[in-house]
Amino acid sequence: DQQILLGHREYSSRLIYYNATGLSEVRADMHGPSVASLAVGRDIGTAPQAILYFFAVPSWIPDNSFPAKALFTIVALNKTVPANEKIRVVSISHGDFRQRRNFDQWQ
Repeated sequence: DQQILLGHREYSSRLIYYNATGLSEVRADMHGPSVASLAVGRDIGTAPQAILYFFAVPSWIPDNSFPAKALFTIVALNKTVPANEKIRVVSISHGDFRQRRNFDQWQ
């Protein structure tokens, strides 16, 4: 998703990994924090005890290489973390992958 607010009361205590590589000049907007809150938020989350690994990608650029790189990183991370910290659910907030560049990377 897009960048999040790192100190947000809903999910900051659940956030154990954050990657916003290449997006340091972009401010967080409403979508990333909303999705993180709905997932693991302490008051509104569907899984408030879950841990959160968050990958911010430039969703406004129609290029599959960004979410694909995040997925490759998830696979690599899962080989190194304890079983109770493995990433088991991935949420991606767009779906027009065939219309974006680098569809082969996504597949």
